[in-house]
Amino acid sequence: MEVNLTRIFILPLLKINYKTLQGFESARIDRYTNAVYVKTEYENEFLERFKEFDRVLQIDGYYIYCFTMSTQFIPDLELFKQSQYSKMSKTAKVLIGQYSGLEKNNIILHKLNKTETARQYVMKQVDKYSLTSQGHDVLDINDEYLPTIDEREFI
Repeated sequence: MEVNLTRIFILPLLKINYKTLQGFESARIDRYTNAVYVKTEYENEFLERFKEFDRVLQIDGYYIYCFTMSTQFIPDLELFKQSQYSKMSKTAKVLIGQYSGLEKNNIILHKLNKTETARQYVMKQVDKYSLTSQGHDVLDINDEYLPTIDEREFI
């Protein structure tokens, strides 16, 4: 199984938890459209029941399930593509919490919501932030606490 952010942040917007998919391999997005792709080792007819489902392809022994993101979540998909996770809608964040497969107190969910726990974690892990004259760590409110997405997220 390939580890990437799409399986954690985008599949939940389709109400899909990758951990429940038999033979899950990866999830990717199209850079230029609203398409989401799920690659599995096995046929998953369950995925064909989703209203966003478009088609399934068989390539090199894998099943590629193609979805079109609901118009409700297109702004969230665009924010994801720009690595602006914390700016995603409240509805998207709730679905991510429900369908990402992450434990409730997982640091990724804290980072998504920019909680104080996440801020403290980042301050301990990253030493790029300077100290103010009062001796307090500075973390810009606009900084994302999660890594920038890379080419592995895209098809």
